[in-house]
Amino acid sequence: MNEPFSDSVDSAESGNSLFITELPSCTTSIDEKGKITKPNIPVSNQILCLQFLALCGFVFIGVDLESKKLNLAEVQMLEVLYPSNPILLTGLKAMSIADMELREGRRFLNDRTLLRCDYRLLKAETTDLADVLKDILHPLSEEAQNFITKLHRRYINMGMTCALRMLGDFHFAYAFVKKHALSTQDIYSRRIFGFSISLKYGYCLVIRPKKADKYADVIGKLPLILQEKITKGYGCYKKLGNKSCQWDCQGIRIPLDDSILAISDGIEIWLDQELSYLQRRR
Repeated sequence: MNEPFSDSVDSAESGNSLFITELPSCTTSIDEKGKITKPNIPVSNQILCLQFLALCGFVFIGVDLESKKLNLAEVQMLEVLYPSNPILLTGLKAMSIADMELREGRRFLNDRTLLRCDYRLLKAETTDLADVLKDILHPLSEEAQNFITKLHRRYINMGMTCALRMLGDFHFAYAFVKKHALSTQDIYSRRIFGFSISLKYGYCLVIRPKKADKYADVIGKLPLILQEKITKGYGCYKKLGNKSCQWDCQGIRIPLDDSILAISDGIEIWLDQELSYLQRRR
């Protein structure tokens, strides 16, 4: 659901609820040229969005969540509560205001701020990606966190550029680029490796080797599991074995759990080889 509270919102006097009087995300609009723009959330999905939020603990007064279909553009006022922790609504309102005021210049990063409840939007200054990575890694063991942050520092110090791409999933992408003014998408498309956090695969290290044929002798000395993954390679295997898309085109995926510690040295050697061949092209 796209930023349900970033539209026109007034606080209730009690401070325990929000009164929503306008929902542009759910309303058809007409621009200055007379072009009709469809709502970001189509009518067919609006009731589903509210039902999902209700499962998360939100309470909506003014609508019937048992309806098969609901057009929120026709609702004159919607009262929203979060009984288990009312101050959450204050936080959402603060982030929505900051989103509107600070969005310019950081649009891509903030486009789904309320979905992530990203408190960093309240900061005027840019946040160091190392701090963002550290926060996101907190469910992992201390040893796994240390290894990941070590890789981050190592390859930044070796001249790589990191960009954070958030489009449903989190992707910390690392690329070796000559121009550091590239967009996030450009860095992502040129990435050698990255850390991916998704609902489907969880925490993963994803490597996209481009020069593996140049250092076959080194590959032969890596841990067997890495040798097997490199030999298999990566690409689209959607049509193989009548399986659904496994996103193998993203790269060679290695789970970021404690099992990665046993092959950590091999991963560094592997990534060092990839980077060294790219650096020779400068």
